[in-house]
Amino acid sequence: VCINNHMNDTQFAFIHVEKTAGWSIRQASHRCRRIFYHGHRPITEQIDRDYTTVSVLRDPVDRYISWIKWIYRFRDFKDDKNLLMERCINNIESHRTYQDYYFKEYKPDIMLSFDNIQADWSQFVYDHQLCDVDITLPWRHNTRIPELTKSQRCMLTKILSRI
Repeated sequence: VCINNHMNDTQFAFIHVEKTAGWSIRQASHRCRRIFYHGHRPITEQIDRDYTTVSVLRDPVDRYISWIKWIYRFRDFKDDKNLLMERCINNIESHRTYQDYYFKEYKPDIMLSFDNIQADWSQFVYDHQLCDVDITLPWRHNTRIPELTKSQRCMLTKILSRI
């Protein structure tokens, strides 16, 4: 891989969209250079001007289900998967999507794929010479949430496409 010299000066801002491996990237980026953790906030004009922005894209249904499971992690849904789905549908209107919150005015310059997050993260770090150490993400990330039936996933996809 050919690295241009100007890339060594590039500053990156990581936009952490909930439930997209952001905590892992935040932890791994502590060992890297030139990465600013912007957190759970939208891209602003100043961030867009001063940094190359980076974020992670995840299937919206999987991201939403993961978010709901995180919100209700202290409740027991192990015996009642339908209750989990009911909670998802009842709370869907309050869920922030990528478009209406994080990327309303400015889009990230670089999008990593959640489905391939370790490889995408490693390639990004290598391409921009951000780390000299192992940059393995600290947690394993599931790309699919298996609890939903095909019809539940289809129904949730239709609902999410309307908000």
